[in-house]
Amino acid sequence: MRINPEKDFIIQNSIMHILDNKSNKKELSDIGMSLDAKTEQLLKKHIMNSVNDEYVRLAIFEGEINVIQIHCQTMLTDDNEFVNSSKEVAKYLFDAMKDKRISPAYLVLSKITYDSKNYISLLKLDFNENLTSEIKEIGGKKRIDIIVQGMGLPNEKQKLHKCMFFKSYDKHSEYDIILLDKQTKNESEVANFFAHNFLHCKLAITDRDNTRNFCAYANKFVEENFKDDLEKASELKEKIISTLKLDTKINLVQFAEATFGNQEEMQNNFINYMTENTIDVDFEVDKPWVEKNIKRKQIITDTGIEIKIDERTAGNENKFIIQYPYEDKSKADIIIKNVTYKEKSIK
Repeated sequence: MRINPEKDFIIQNSIMHILDNKSNKKELSDIGMSLDAKTEQLLKKHIMNSVNDEYVRLAIFEGEINVIQIHCQTMLTDDNEFVNSSKEVAKYLFDAMKDKRISPAYLVLSKITYDSKNYISLLKLDFNENLTSEIKEIGGKKRIDIIVQGMGLPNEKQKLHKCMFFKSYDKHSEYDIILLDKQTKNESEVANFFAHNFLHCKLAITDRDNTRNFCAYANKFVEENFKDDLEKASELKEKIISTLKLDTKINLVQFAEATFGNQEEMQNNFINYMTENTIDVDFEVDKPWVEKNIKRKQIITDTGIEIKIDERTAGNENKFIIQYPYEDKSKADIIIKNVTYKEKSIK
């Protein structure tokens, strides 16, 4: 699921609960939120940014019975139980937030429709000065609304770190939820409480994950193992990029054999390193990711010089060239020629 900004999506209903674990206090709403134009704009922007985020992942619920799965499915299919199920989800999240280092938050649950399909959106909005709440008593029931400060668009302080999108459950599907959890690589219990203690899910590895991780970790492997031979490191990094650009599939064993030749130990080290970093041995290259993310080179020298250069210029020896004339293979000359330039003083 990716949301095209040129297409409309509908927020059918939303509800907000306040989970203040630092004060050991939760406020649960009995009525859906009042969605004025500013609030709806804020939620839509958060939902779109989160679903389309570079680091969004697919995940699968663990265990035969999952509380979040059951209540999200109920919210999706039975509007009469939307409020009650949202409260159960809020209670479950509050229990998972028992560690006081976890940020208190507003929990916003919404039923949304996009491309003729329904989803449940779960946003954990951490407290900040740009968002406040208002509690009203209406007919003996409690309604909690978001009060948006300023223009109503998410700013840097309002960016989400934890949210989840649930589609109708299908036991044969390759994934159950779309998850954004920007702290999952941190091994601490606090960082992982959302995926592990609350959702009880495990990440599914997609072709995009494999492609992104292959690019990142193959380059890191080269940097760690060939730091004393810049020319060889540059050659290997070119091999990584050309493989991603030209090949439709990658097999780690075949890549290692073609790249490291008869260096069997290096081959094995590479394969082990890559698989330890959750990269499948075989995967399809995600071409849209490659086209979007691999466009320029960045060169940083030990003398504080930083160069960003596009591929066309980097391959033009009349403009740019790297030479390795020294016995010390960790040193090189970088020559930029036949260019116009601007010069200015900076702080």
